[in-house]
Amino acid sequence: MRHVMKFAMRSGGVSVVATLVALSLTTAGAAAKPGPMPVFSPQSNGVYDYGIVPIGSHSDQTFTLTNAGGTATAALAVSLSGSSAFTKVADTCSAVSLGPAKRCTITVRYLPTASAAATATLTATSVKPAATASVKLTGAGGFVDVEISPPTYDFGSTSGSQTFTATNSGNIATAAYTFGAPTDEHFGLSGSNTCTGAALAPGGSCTFTIAFAPPTCAAEPALYLDSAALGSYASVTIKGEQPLCVPDLILTAYDPPGGEVFGWDFSGDSGTQVFALTNDGKAATGTLTIRFGGQAPNEDPGPWLSADLGSCLSGITLAVGASCTFTVTWEDTDHSLCALFPGDNVEDIGELGIFDAAFVLDSPRWLFQGDCPAFS
Repeated sequence: MRHVMKFAMRSGGVSVVATLVALSLTTAGAAAKPGPMPVFSPQSNGVYDYGIVPIGSHSDQTFTLTNAGGTATAALAVSLSGSSAFTKVADTCSAVSLGPAKRCTITVRYLPTASAAATATLTATSVKPAATASVKLTGAGGFVDVEISPPTYDFGSTSGSQTFTATNSGNIATAAYTFGAPTDEHFGLSGSNTCTGAALAPGGSCTFTIAFAPPTCAAEPALYLDSAALGSYASVTIKGEQPLCVPDLILTAYDPPGGEVFGWDFSGDSGTQVFALTNDGKAATGTLTIRFGGQAPNEDPGPWLSADLGSCLSGITLAVGASCTFTVTWEDTDHSLCALFPGDNVEDIGELGIFDAAFVLDSPRWLFQGDCPAFS
């Protein structure tokens, strides 16, 4: 510090003005000014978290670098290391000497391309005098993952309904969406639908039910395909089929009347029964091959069981609702069968086999048997 003092004196009638300059040196131990101290903001304990940013979108953050020290920094070097999802898009700090209380800014963009967490470090460095500021950057990619269960459904040819559940397994909510219901007239929404188009939160789910009402049967059934969707997020494929019109042969006794007969038992020495073979299905049969024989292929029944096929001859076709008749007879009047097995009840078995040349029928067969009491 420099001190100046002026004083006057007289000598022999002459006034003299003198100036005394005194210099004082800084005393030992006096406090020196603090060096540069750059600090980034915003941050929390040295970290800034961008949070969850949707994949393909970006978030920009401007960081302010302030010199909180007492002297200026040297020209600053700015670096950004770590994940390539972080990039520097603006910088007023590089090559700048930052005086006390002065500020500059750096803007960093986070643009995630995957859902995994990402990290990077933003650093500003002064060499002489030495000073460093840094902040760790973190973030995660946000994604929506909506799945519908079951993902497909086949109603077959039977009317019915099925409930579907849509679940968002992602880490961000969907946007609002338009629910796409089936458009085919044979499908339709049924009951409550909670997939109304409102955003579906992470881990959230909604349900909808689709019903299928097939038309009447046809000889050549139609196949129906459709879908339902939660906007562009997820869809389910549904299908159904028109029932096939097929013949259905039933065997009905004329006497005594009533009921379908899938086995007929004659008892006593003899008996005769007339049967009707009727097509109770939804389509005509193909050409029928009708055979009365034993249970084994190409085997004849025993001599005591016989059939008169009447109008049920091979080569006929039966329209829907049409019938033919045949007669089965059991006879052992001379007891020759029972005489072979004294003291036993014995039987003779015959079978009526129906075969459809169009392979629509599943080869129906009916059994007939006769037996007689023990004879001695």
